[in-house]
Amino acid sequence: MWWGSRVEITSSLARLLRDELIDVAALTEAEDRLARLERGSFEVQPSEEVRSKARVLLRTQPLRAGDALQLAAALVAVRDRPRGRVFVCFDHRLAACAVSVGFDVRP
Repeated sequence: MWWGSRVEITSSLARLLRDELIDVAALTEAEDRLARLERGSFEVQPSEEVRSKARVLLRTQPLRAGDALQLAAALVAVRDRPRGRVFVCFDHRLAACAVSVGFDVRP
């Protein structure tokens, strides 16, 4: 899991709550699920390797900076061997880029 995932997920959940697309109970359930996921995850920390890969991705993929960092962290986590590895993503542009570098994307 990318070190910034918690912030991105919290941002998305807060936006859904503000837009009244979820209620407080759903927010709490989602936060609980995130906590369980984090306990079973390896967190990729910011590093020069992640930054370098993100810069390459920005030149080769139609990504924003944060998405490039997330995809770069995933590549670091799998040691640049994404074939057969799952990348969980709900953003269509990031998902397409993850597929193009070799990940299987879910959901």
